[in-house]
Amino acid sequence: MKETSFADFRVDPGSLPSGFDLLGSGSVGGKSIGLLYSKSAIENLGEIICDHQDRLKIPRSWILATSVFNDFIELNHVNDMVQMKCDDEIDVPEMNRAIITGQLPKDCLEFLGSVLKEEKRPLAVRSSSFLEDSLKHSFAGVYQSVFIPNDGTMAERITQLETAIKIVYVSTFGDDAKEYRKKHKIAWQDEKMGVLVQSLVGSHHTDGLYYPLFAGVAFSRNYYPWTDRIRSEDGVGRLVLGLGTRAVGRYYARVFSPTLPSLRPEGMVVGDIVKYSQEIADVLDFRSGLLIEEQISNLKEANNRLHMICSALSPEGYITEASMRPGKDARLLATFDAILGSNKHMPFIPLIKSLLTNLERRFGMPVDIEFAVNFEPDDSGEEKGMFYLLQVRPLGGRPEHRRIRIPKDVPQEKVIFRAEKILGNGIQRRLKYIVFIPHETYDFQKGFALAREIGSLNKTMEDKNYILIGPGRWATQNPELGIPVRYSEISNASVIVEVSYKRFSPELSYGTHFFGDMLATNILYIPLWLEKGGYLNERILKESENRWDSENVRLVRIPKGVDVYADGESHTALAVMR
Repeated sequence: MKETSFADFRVDPGSLPSGFDLLGSGSVGGKSIGLLYSKSAIENLGEIICDHQDRLKIPRSWILATSVFNDFIELNHVNDMVQMKCDDEIDVPEMNRAIITGQLPKDCLEFLGSVLKEEKRPLAVRSSSFLEDSLKHSFAGVYQSVFIPNDGTMAERITQLETAIKIVYVSTFGDDAKEYRKKHKIAWQDEKMGVLVQSLVGSHHTDGLYYPLFAGVAFSRNYYPWTDRIRSEDGVGRLVLGLGTRAVGRYYARVFSPTLPSLRPEGMVVGDIVKYSQEIADVLDFRSGLLIEEQISNLKEANNRLHMICSALSPEGYITEASMRPGKDARLLATFDAILGSNKHMPFIPLIKSLLTNLERRFGMPVDIEFAVNFEPDDSGEEKGMFYLLQVRPLGGRPEHRRIRIPKDVPQEKVIFRAEKILGNGIQRRLKYIVFIPHETYDFQKGFALAREIGSLNKTMEDKNYILIGPGRWATQNPELGIPVRYSEISNASVIVEVSYKRFSPELSYGTHFFGDMLATNILYIPLWLEKGGYLNERILKESENRWDSENVRLVRIPKGVDVYADGESHTALAVMR
């Protein structure tokens, strides 16, 4: 590899870095090219991209280029099926069944057979599309990743892998991808799907579960610092126990700055730390072959490394260092204090801090990484924490934040909301519609049905960007914490407001795909803490005519429009009627 910029980097199938195999031609897709570029810099240029580079690994990887996808599409007449779906001649489940039951090309099946002869460990099958992770578009979280145990007979293992690849192909035509392409005016025919198959980082445990000790995501830039002590170039990370799926979803995770890792966004009050700590981990269950959710408290008997990332909550309400063998009734919190606060178990902070800095320099732009950390014996038999780089992608350029001046002396009757402790910076003007979910009528047992209703409303708002206001967290998967919408169901919102009530609270979403969607589409995100000085004019929202026939969803039209100001310096926001 000659010294070359990321934008000019081209994959040479004849000189792939070690640990990579490739089938096909065309694009390798966003996830694959970032890893190939990084590994090539290390091997061919002898580049040091982080401190403690002896602990940095990239999983064994196999790539299906976009030509394999093209062959699959042609072999199974998928384009005809997609067009029929677009013309409403068939429905989505029928189209999906046609793809899932389709045949993979012969050369692909032979390639997969060679993969399984070599690799006996579980596998992660990840989308790596032509458009995904591009310089112009994010597509983060729009497509599928699938985890398989790679267990059983060869026939069973090949079926698991084939099915996982076809699930990734199905997601190319899913609703979220469709809405994202529509918003960015991209034809579905322009998308080509590559697939990245990786050995799944983790360890087998005696309870039949497989997962790494922890995983996470990190940005080399923090566009939404929660204190003046943190700079944009310091970056930001997000850690979870177990597989990294909870690091990119709207779940509780440990958010940290690599320069001030002990400085928590939620503060240092024990009650808040407990409230915002992860309680459930995603793990691969070998008994069912499925990705499942498991209470952290249920993992401690089979995993003697939890003390490296967990703290214990004493009966008196103190947070203390966890024991290597916590008692049966001990309550563990995934605080990551031992990992972030010292190098006792591994030099995590020096490694990730230098990695983000050097990758940004190498790529010539801010980057976003996904990673997993597992403790494994090295060549000498000594157990060490190893950092696996799973994905690296460019965030792309962002315009400099301009100074936002919030109007003063606005009559209270013209204010829709006023918020403090907000994230982001910008202005949205003349928004004439507000979609409002009153917290009193929200029944979390009907949360998923309500999310689908909001999705139906969102479709009618394609050319009418709106303000979305609701209780708790938008896009959570837990209806008890907020409304479990998908991206496609709120894709036309210009401003998203999460309102705190007694049983609901907003959440800092750093590193989640929801957060990435907001970055990519310049959506203003407003956490509205009513107990911290925030104000919401519920009278206008409840007494104005409801233009949507529903008891649970209100669509309000403001004839002259609403201007929304978010000042990133003062961390305040104001929405005011014109």
